[in-house]
Amino acid sequence: MTTPVAVVTGASSGIGRALAKQLDSEGYALVLCDVNEPGLRETQALLQRGSQRVLLPQSSPSVLEAFDRRQK
Repeated sequence: MTTPVAVVTGASSGIGRALAKQLDSEGYALVLCDVNEPGLRETQALLQRGSQRVLLPQSSPSVLEAFDRRQK
């Protein structure tokens, strides 16, 4: 079975954080993105699956490139 993957922007707070928590509880592998890196780390700490399922790329226009490298 393939694990679904979701890219969540604005994941450091608010709707983005809530979405990340919901998707994590449903078993998604997550790519979290935001300009607020400390907030991303707080979101990561709240997730049930922990850092093994979450990638915290540097905030930049190349987020999808970072995700693509992770998949190889």
